Amino acid sequence: MNIRGLFATFAMLACACTTIAATSHANQLNRLPIRFEPTRMEGIFEARGLTYKMALSASECLLDLKSSGTLRMRLQNANKAAEVVKGAPLPGTVTYLRNADFRPSVPGYKRLTWKEVLPGIDVAYYGANGQLEFDYIVTPRAEPSAIRVQYQGQKQLSIDSEGNLMIDTGAATLVQKAPAVYQRLKDSSLRLVAAGYELRGDGVVGYRVSSYDKSLPLIIDPVLVYSQYLGGSASEGGGFVARDSRGRLYVAGTTSSTDFSATDGTLQLIPGGLSDAFLTVYDPASNQQVYSTFFGGSGADRVTGLAIDAGGRAFLTGGTSSTNFPVSQFPAQGVRSGDTDAFFTVIDPARAGSEALVYSTYLGGSGNDQGSAIAVRADGTAAVAGYTDSTNFPLQGTSAQGANAGARDGFLAVFDIFQTFSYATYLGGGRTDYARAVAFAGDGSILVAGTTLSGDFPTTGTPRQTEANGGGEAFVSRYSPSGTLTYSTYFGDGGLEEATAIAAGPGNRIWFAGFTTSNNLPLVGPSISQRDGATDIFVAGLDTSVPPGQQLYFATLIGGNESEVPYSLTANAAGQLVVAGYTTSLNFPVAGGPIQASFGGGSTDAFLLGIDSAQTGTAALTYSTYLGGAGTDIAFSGLGEANGRYLVSGSSTSRRVPATNSADSPNSPGAGDGFVLVVAP
Repeated sequence: MNIRGLFATFAMLACACTTIAATSHANQLNRLPIRFEPTRMEGIFEARGLTYKMALSASECLLDLKSSGTLRMRLQNANKAAEVVKGAPLPGTVTYLRNADFRPSVPGYKRLTWKEVLPGIDVAYYGANGQLEFDYIVTPRAEPSAIRVQYQGQKQLSIDSEGNLMIDTGAATLVQKAPAVYQRLKDSSLRLVAAGYELRGDGVVGYRVSSYDKSLPLIIDPVLVYSQYLGGSASEGGGFVARDSRGRLYVAGTTSSTDFSATDGTLQLIPGGLSDAFLTVYDPASNQQVYSTFFGGSGADRVTGLAIDAGGRAFLTGGTSSTNFPVSQFPAQGVRSGDTDAFFTVIDPARAGSEALVYSTYLGGSGNDQGSAIAVRADGTAAVAGYTDSTNFPLQGTSAQGANAGARDGFLAVFDIFQTFSYATYLGGGRTDYARAVAFAGDGSILVAGTTLSGDFPTTGTPRQTEANGGGEAFVSRYSPSGTLTYSTYFGDGGLEEATAIAAGPGNRIWFAGFTTSNNLPLVGPSISQRDGATDIFVAGLDTSVPPGQQLYFATLIGGNESEVPYSLTANAAGQLVVAGYTTSLNFPVAGGPIQASFGGGSTDAFLLGIDSAQTGTAALTYSTYLGGAGTDIAFSGLGEANGRYLVSGSSTSRRVPATNSADSPNSPGAGDGFVLVVAP
């Protein structure tokens, strides 16, 4: 069986992240082999992704379509004890670092064949060009009329005028194409055999096959096409991508955690945690997954930041409501303290099994705590920024601010090269403050950006702006490597400003980006867009080594007539910037040969920007494109690469990103399916 376009995604790697290709290089991801993994139950295998999970046994296939329902295909009178023959193992393994399901180094296989599931009939599952197929192999001593499959979970079965089996689940429609039936002759040529489906009542479908050579095996290959987008729930999403020094691609995000059980050989769905975090590593050179893991507990676990050190270790942060989130042997905090705690986790893909969990800890007090972003130096020193409602957030070292000053404060936490919890501080004033972004400068100082509603937010050093001007200000703060707050300033003018991303420039220069509703935000350098719409993007640069009036060396607006929000900013030493986020504007500026020049038609489109700060006027916008379809599309991270390409990731409810013709559907179920694109302007 060929599920064309259904699972042709990077999600097939059990990384739960849909990969959508914008270039021929990225199309390799769509051809990655499907992984069939053994479960704890004898004879039961599974394949999974962000938007689906499939369990296979000798007698049935159970497909969890998340918000689109569940479809069961049960082979009647099947031998449930049939021998399964595993094909060649795939490179790499998958590790489940979940306390409820701890399984290290689970192998994956390219092909599964159950022998004699019916007398003289085998069934084989395998992947071809990233597509899932199954074949019935009917030996000369068997009859194809013995194959009867009972479908469960649909509202209606019917056969259309072209002989296709229409499977209506209520939430979506599957089309099982008229079967391709053939025999391979002795000269290796194929002889097609006329065949079709028969509805036999009670959801049972059989096969009607015309005359054929009964001295040769007969292959029955149905093709199942899912006519709507396989969407998951709103809590799911990829979104974070990075490359290591070897060029390997790391993808992290969040996936639902439905599991399977088997009772008397019958597959059943059972709920796992509300959501789990995942990390998958892919090697483009070999076109193989080299590592994948799921980690989390029985609650909701969400990744919000990913960074890679020089050794290829992955550093992750986010939030968890699980009381059994996996922690390492000597964590800074071994138990959850509030309803939701931040977490800090280090995973080494070079290690096997549970040894890959280098370090993991909760981080929080008795309130709600959330990690927003993470940064790591080449040596493994890590910084986590986030926000906390707790008055007893764990502090460490000589904190620059020793108490929560308002209803919600930002926080900064630092772990040294040995993952020792070495520093933590509050950051905020008397009202509400969020630390949204963090980065390391070249001298080891730590840069933090976010937004504040506080009129007494701590400013220090030679701040460019010492007082709040409106309903909410962005802020930029710098800490010395020892944790001293050496610089902190407001940034805003009359409206609302939120800083959502930050990057280090050369020396004492800082790049940061966010969105603004102000009409008089100070602008310096190239004018890319005029203030327009509800919110516009701002991209700014500060030099903290010069007097306050000279610090703003770059500031520009980008946007259309509606709303824009950036989530990611990266910068190189030459001042070339990459910004990613989302827009609702129909006239968002595009440039540089965009792969999608117009809005996709949904509620939001992702965007990807390339900016050269050395250029003047609109020439500074070297690249800009929409990325979206008829759903909700958001980019959470974007990177510029030395070869001139861009790497961007995020979440989408659209059928295709970028949009192509009319293939998208605004009725895509769910929200937050991950995407990764390689864009070559």
